[in-house]
Amino acid sequence: MKSRILAAAVCSLALAASPSFASGPTWIGANLGLNMATGDFGDVASTGFFGGATGTMMVNEQFGIGGDINFHSFGVADEFEEDLAAGLGTSVDVSLSAIQITPHGKFFFSTSGDFKPYGKLGIGFYNTKAKIESSAGSSDDSETNLGFNLGVGGLFKASDKMAYGVELLYHSIMTEDESSNLFTIGGVLQFGVGD
Repeated sequence: MKSRILAAAVCSLALAASPSFASGPTWIGANLGLNMATGDFGDVASTGFFGGATGTMMVNEQFGIGGDINFHSFGVADEFEEDLAAGLGTSVDVSLSAIQITPHGKFFFSTSGDFKPYGKLGIGFYNTKAKIESSAGSSDDSETNLGFNLGVGGLFKASDKMAYGVELLYHSIMTEDESSNLFTIGGVLQFGVGD
């Protein structure tokens, strides 16, 4: 009898620890904010914006897995554009952008209130594109590289099915020769679906 009770208890604990049974709701939504190039990439790009979709499936109360799909549009550093125009001998119009597709993991820190701070790590691919137009013609270059993002954020649960917050991330894209690095800061709005 005792062995059956012990076996039942062990099975209950195993089921509770299993992600499929301990999972919470899936959160889907959108993010929007600013990107700021840094390092050598900052000599080429200036502050721009990003926006896209995000989603996280909660494995348990503290850990979730998901992904981000974002479009980044960068400004162009004045000095870089002026040097390029001088080298070509004509005025130029430069545009820089990237598409980010990165699976992520989030770890939420235990708090007693409705505000939930978290750490985030994402690893995936960034497709970067540079387009140059001038009276001499136009050219564009696109490449896809591995990259990662790492940072912190916080969500305030407005209800059981809605949360909003802010996120600060450092991105490093393994572009040719050396990495292209940037920071993003943005707002997040998410809606819970499922249990």
